[in-house]
Amino acid sequence: MKIIKIPKTKNYLKIDIITLEPEDSVDEIL
Repeated sequence: MKIIKIPKTKNYLKIDIITLEPEDSVDEIL
């Protein structure tokens, strides 16, 4: 798992690196 910081909300999400593409936006995942 990888922790990605979201500047807007300053919250942290645990994102599975295997399912996360490098160009994917965290906002799109939300």
